[in-house]
Amino acid sequence: MVFRNSFQQQQESKDPAVTGPISPYYLDQASFLEIPSDHSPESPSTCFERIEDLTATGCTKVNQQPVIPSEVYHDLEPCEAPDSTISRQRTGPNTRSHLTYSYYPFLTLDMSGLEPDDAHYLESRNCLSVPTPDALDDFIREYFLHVHPGLPLLDEAQFWAVYSGDKEPCGEPTISLFLFQAMLFASCSFVPFSTLKGLGFTSRRNAREKYYRRAKLLLDICSGRDLVSNAQGALLLTYYATTRDRARTNSILLATAIQLAQGAGADQYHKRPDQGSVDTSRLKRLWWCCIVRDRILPLGVRRQLHIASINPALDHLTEQDFAKEIEESQVYSPQTKRSLVQLFISLCELAIPFTSVIQTVYGMGQSAADAISPIIKNQKQIEESIRFCETSLNAWLDKATIQFPIPAGIISTEKSLVLYTNLIYIYYYSARVALYQYEAFVISLTSPGACMDDKLQQTRLQLEDATLGITDNLKELVQLKVARFLPVSIIAYAALPLVLHILDVKLARLPSQTARKQGRLNIYMETMKGLQNLYDGVDDVWTFIRGAIDSATSGILDSFSPKTDASPSSALCSKPFASLQAADDWGNFLLQKPILYFRLSRTIDLSLAVGCYAEDSSLSLLLASAEFPSPGLYFIGADVPAEAEISGSDNGPMDENGIPELDDICAEKRSDIFDEIRDFGGFELDVDSLHTPEFLDMFELDLEDE
Repeated sequence: MVFRNSFQQQQESKDPAVTGPISPYYLDQASFLEIPSDHSPESPSTCFERIEDLTATGCTKVNQQPVIPSEVYHDLEPCEAPDSTISRQRTGPNTRSHLTYSYYPFLTLDMSGLEPDDAHYLESRNCLSVPTPDALDDFIREYFLHVHPGLPLLDEAQFWAVYSGDKEPCGEPTISLFLFQAMLFASCSFVPFSTLKGLGFTSRRNAREKYYRRAKLLLDICSGRDLVSNAQGALLLTYYATTRDRARTNSILLATAIQLAQGAGADQYHKRPDQGSVDTSRLKRLWWCCIVRDRILPLGVRRQLHIASINPALDHLTEQDFAKEIEESQVYSPQTKRSLVQLFISLCELAIPFTSVIQTVYGMGQSAADAISPIIKNQKQIEESIRFCETSLNAWLDKATIQFPIPAGIISTEKSLVLYTNLIYIYYYSARVALYQYEAFVISLTSPGACMDDKLQQTRLQLEDATLGITDNLKELVQLKVARFLPVSIIAYAALPLVLHILDVKLARLPSQTARKQGRLNIYMETMKGLQNLYDGVDDVWTFIRGAIDSATSGILDSFSPKTDASPSSALCSKPFASLQAADDWGNFLLQKPILYFRLSRTIDLSLAVGCYAEDSSLSLLLASAEFPSPGLYFIGADVPAEAEISGSDNGPMDENGIPELDDICAEKRSDIFDEIRDFGGFELDVDSLHTPEFLDMFELDLEDE
């Protein structure tokens, strides 16, 4: 099977009669002729630019030599609600579009010991069903284009051999149904929407939810004895992100995956006598993927590690561990695949300094009150830990920038490489943001008077630089229209910078300042708009942001009595009101009103950590002893403009009949976060241009549709 041929050949020929070979698993082709081709200009195919729907005919082996041009990505197509002619699909997935797993000889499910009622329940919940071959090819292609580069759990070459039927159906290896359903969940955000609609789903978010539930039920009820496959599948399910259950499910699944991997001996792969064997290589990949996921997730959602340390005896992943799939990838050229492998190896190296950053910043609990006493008592050790983290991060950066210079687009025209290069630097700069914000909090608690001013000023500069680094990386992705292919974790990483840029726009005094700061804010808004149709997490994080800003600027002090002997509060007390009038950006806001800044930022951190909106009452206690005017945003020198008369719904996209287009049938119930951002505390934030950014031309961003 060769997906790669579509990268160039379909660009050269747009004749609809030109089709590829028939899938070896194709069933009842006539019944699917009504499903439209989905490789429109808005489709999420990996090739970042337009290709035709070659995969509608399936994927199979061909005898020609693949031609591999530059890989470029599609844009995602609009997610529209099914119209009345297909309203029957709203009741659930179309059963005609799914087959029982046993239709595919490469899928296996261990049902030994399963009660009949459990088997019937799994069947009733569609856990034993997978998409038909034409749709399935889309899922698998998108998995290896968009999920696998960031978490290469599987040997891609071996997978294609099994999937295409090169391996004997009755022999090993096969693919666990649970792992396969987890792959469908992880990839469905990038699958063309017409494919999902043909399967009976109303939106990408709806598809994610359904496939997650199917995989999760298989894990809970019928996961089988294959610990490695179970660990791999559980690790993929950590990409599930919603606060509806408020159970921090992704962290629980991460712990489950790590325990399963340990049960399989993955953490001891370096002690196995058969070094270099397929089994050892599989365990080695799995354990490093566990380590990476146990750094990316906790850093984003401000939680503690499950793998507290990385054994220095572990052999690092090398290109040799990926040699076969570099040459036999069906979606990337060998050159691009090799670079993507090198990026993941660099991410594994970044996981080492991330360990000390997360333990330093989030190792003392989630409450500021819990952290204050240890911070004051162990100030010197904490300062040394911060410097060690700083040195480790800088050492990684020095090496990484030689191999992967930035801006990435200057070196490579491969948009997939630009995407993952910028992503790894977003992770790096996010670690710096966490580190320097923690340092600012420590300084505010332990350094009184002029000493605090000098230290806080230096930390403020580092914090601003790290935040700007995230913005610049996102800018390049928005510029190339690939930001929407970022993983769900980016939503948590962007939360605090988004808040700070909102604050920056409001604090701007001069039109030139407003334009520049608005342009930076628009980059985040464009990113979030691209991700909102894919992930529930955007709406959840917006709830945190809205609540945090409303709380920090409510003008209502908590009803705690000030404690005259509360020494930490003295350092955190805000400066006189007059000095705040000079604040024209969030950095000065940190210097002049640290207590308000930390109330705002800690609310975001705590909400992400606990999985629902939460405030730190210990900061409210400190706030009660600070003397300052009503802390609404208006008191920092901004005018109160008239209330906006135009609602966001008037600016949304319309269909040919003038009816607003909806991504899914629940879209009307979701508040438009890009309209809400205009108004905090009853007055205009003057960001009407967020739906159609007008300042991005300052950054030479071309956001016009291609």
